[in-house]
Amino acid sequence: MKNIFSLFQGVFTFFKSISKSMYRRCAIIASGSAVIAVVCLNSTCYGGGGKNNVVTSFSGTGQAEESAEEEDKDAEEEKRMFASLIVDTAQTSECMLQPLMAELTDSGFKKYKCVYADVEANTKESDLALVSADYINPIITITEEDYNNLVRIVEAEATDLDVVAKILVANVVINRVFSDSFPDNVTEVIFQGNGAQFQPIMDGRFYSVELTASSYEAVDRALVGEDYSEGALFFAATASAGEGSWFATHLRRLFEYEGHVFFSFIQ
Repeated sequence: MKNIFSLFQGVFTFFKSISKSMYRRCAIIASGSAVIAVVCLNSTCYGGGGKNNVVTSFSGTGQAEESAEEEDKDAEEEKRMFASLIVDTAQTSECMLQPLMAELTDSGFKKYKCVYADVEANTKESDLALVSADYINPIITITEEDYNNLVRIVEAEATDLDVVAKILVANVVINRVFSDSFPDNVTEVIFQGNGAQFQPIMDGRFYSVELTASSYEAVDRALVGEDYSEGALFFAATASAGEGSWFATHLRRLFEYEGHVFFSFIQ
């Protein structure tokens, strides 16, 4: 048992040393391997092989019967020892993995939360499926830095607004990534022109906002394709987008939502 305990200590140390993004996958692989090993040992070591298959030269004598009884007793004892080993191993595994899984839950995936994402339809009325952001298939290539910056700009631009208003802000950033007129990644879009494209960069709110669960949700829903933007590449506060403003004279007005007016290029 000391060897087995040392083995699990080594596994635990290995899990502590790898990157957080690999924790869950390694835990699943390790658990699956342990189950397969137990099944294989149980089926090959005690499935009628070994002593039970020995053919004695004393067949038809009392010695053969006595030998068979001894072998049966030995086999039963081995099975009991093996069963005890499985129980001990399972208990040791649970004790070793509990702090690891607690760490994963408490810190490893905080930035991802658990969000609602509609991956097939882009309407407010559609049913929403619960998914983990760790498993989403984003419609653009996005790094961890991009992800964090996108959540932050969404929070800064749509503070206290509903989740659709926040999705719309993310939609505009993503639309710009797709557009040939803007940089091809989220971070460069947000900081284009030394931050002149987005007011929260210039006034500093981008760096001071308190991130909320709805902003993470909005970003994850936008990243899997939920889009209400009608292709918008710009938005501005209603008070700044009135008749005679730069937006009104240089861009095509699309719609207004929750205090923001959305625009695209004039075609």
